[in-house]
Amino acid sequence: MKITKTQLLQIIKEETQGEAEFAPLETARQAYLQDPNDETKDQLGQMVNKIVEPLMAEMGLFWEAEA
Repeated sequence: MKITKTQLLQIIKEETQGEAEFAPLETARQAYLQDPNDETKDQLGQMVNKIVEPLMAEMGLFWEAEA
């Protein structure tokens, strides 16, 4: 099976999009793990609210996200 350059670029874009989307969440998580204080906890919570909860609600898992 041959893959064109365009198809390969599309595959790479699709695979790396999730990483870029969740990068701020991972940064906040790492900061909290390194220094668990109120500020880093709040930043992690904000990233969860901003990134994770909308995705959970979109998938119909809003109540699980609230828990």
